[in-house]
Amino acid sequence: MKDSSIISMLLHMRLEAIRGDQTGLEHINALLLQKDYNPDDQLVRQHRPRMFKRGELKRAILAALRDGPKTGPEVVAYVGKAKGVGHEGLRMSVHVALSGGKIRGSWYKNGDNWTAP
Repeated sequence: MKDSSIISMLLHMRLEAIRGDQTGLEHINALLLQKDYNPDDQLVRQHRPRMFKRGELKRAILAALRDGPKTGPEVVAYVGKAKGVGHEGLRMSVHVALSGGKIRGSWYKNGDNWTAP
């Protein structure tokens, strides 16, 4: 087995240990050091579980736009109210979905307002 494969496997195990109960983390770090890889060089991103099922965010945005044109923050507020979550966790997801839907032609942007076709 190549060293790069072993290091990749150990890094994956390290992420699982960090996000889990930390069991065996010191051993994984020792193995990485033995392979001349500094474990502190690994970028550990925050793991966030999916908030929406497939297509659920698109349906929520379309429901928001059914009432008429809305600005981005108004769409975020509508989706947050419908989903029962706060604004801070939704803003980026909704704006990314709005941009993607604009490219696909699911909705349009007129000035500052988003509009359903």
